[in-house]
Amino acid sequence: MGDRKFRKEPNIHHAGEPGSATVVILGVMAMILALVGVLSGIGRVVHQQQDLQDRADLASLAVAHTFRHTGSEQIACRKGRRLVGNLEMMCSVDGDSSRIITRAELTIGMIPVELEATARAGPYLLGVDD
Repeated sequence: MGDRKFRKEPNIHHAGEPGSATVVILGVMAMILALVGVLSGIGRVVHQQQDLQDRADLASLAVAHTFRHTGSEQIACRKGRRLVGNLEMMCSVDGDSSRIITRAELTIGMIPVELEATARAGPYLLGVDD
């Protein structure tokens, strides 16, 4: 037997199997879509919390103003309830101050999120805890 000469294969580096880049790109795209979904849910919660706080603030001002002019906590709280709409609301009047607590539940995907906002309107008294 004589000397055999082997042909040398060209030095080509493959990064895995053919089509593996497609799988990697699909994985990256899925991660980006998941991140967008999470950020969208967070944005929705922040928006709803701000809306809840705005309604509580407005209701608290209306309750304080109405109570100042009517002297009736019932009439004043009724006015506040009209402003918050169908949200759960607790209303109290103490002297010239009103306090409103509103609650709402939001569902992000299958996750329930409970939101709460508190507002107070009336004169600020030093040394009185809120």
